[in-house]
Amino acid sequence: ETLAPQGQGGAAAALPPAFDSLKPLGDRVKPITTDEYKARVAKAQKLMAESASAQNSQSTSKIDAVFIAPGTTLTYYLGFRWWPSERILALLIPREGDPLLISPAFEEARLREQLRWPIEVRTWEEDENPYTVAAKWFADRGIRTGQVGIEQTTAYMFFDNLRRTVPTLSYTSGDPITVGCRAVKSDHELELMRLACEATCAVYKATFASLREGMTQSEVERLVQRGYAKMQLRGGASVEFGVSSSLPHGSSEEQVLREGVGVMIDDGCVVEGYQSDVTRMGVLGKPPEKLERAFEIVRHAQDAALAAAQAGHPCGSVDDAARKVIVDAGYGPGYKYFEHRLGHADTMA
Repeated sequence: ETLAPQGQGGAAAALPPAFDSLKPLGDRVKPITTDEYKARVAKAQKLMAESASAQNSQSTSKIDAVFIAPGTTLTYYLGFRWWPSERILALLIPREGDPLLISPAFEEARLREQLRWPIEVRTWEEDENPYTVAAKWFADRGIRTGQVGIEQTTAYMFFDNLRRTVPTLSYTSGDPITVGCRAVKSDHELELMRLACEATCAVYKATFASLREGMTQSEVERLVQRGYAKMQLRGGASVEFGVSSSLPHGSSEEQVLREGVGVMIDDGCVVEGYQSDVTRMGVLGKPPEKLERAFEIVRHAQDAALAAAQAGHPCGSVDDAARKVIVDAGYGPGYKYFEHRLGHADTMA
């Protein structure tokens, strides 16, 4: 029997019984409020104020405003997503006073529809230089020789055009402000992340319980997607069988599941904009002895990594602890088998 994909003629096949227990998260999900978004902007300003007043601080550490183009950081502060394009839309947060949004004129109405609270919007027409809007705003705020922090994912062309149009200002990384806000999660953010992980693990559990010989990776991926849909969540999975599961990002070659073959499921779902990222390894039937041994080695490596994750220790020490367990067990040296760093090494989640 083959699982019919949704939307390809006729009704999709019923989900296996293991999925019956999956329910929407419902009122367990508390949306982020407008006041929380405002507090994030206020925290950015607080960090800028602290950078300006710090004793013995160098001029390079003082940030008078941050420049944020569309991306996850803009969503973090304003609560909506904006598709990035060649036309600049930017959020400017000053150290003091109200923020500004610079927008293409033809996008103004759509932009204002998404604002959670009144924010000044200044527009530019197709035949205008949008960065002159920023230049005038800086002048209006008395920011003539200060320093602007550029959010780390800003496209170079946006930064370069701003720098050319407003050469009296200097420019630096906005990380002390933007990462300073985003790196430490609030209790509410942590709860949303926990709910996303909880939902992911529930869908994986149902999926592993529903594996059978003859299934393809694509069929298992569709099971995961349909499990999330049953929970009214957006999510997906990368599924790999056998040797492909040893590759960090798998293989494009479709495979068929057989008894004793390992199955890796990776990825997650989104809850109120917060993404889970969970990888689990299972096996159909009785696992071979070699796979059982590898599982135990990885489990001990995880234990070592968690024990090494102590405040004040270098992040690399966590990778060192896990890698030592794996290399000492005969899977080395270096990156020969454990081919990637521990974790994603991203600066923001």
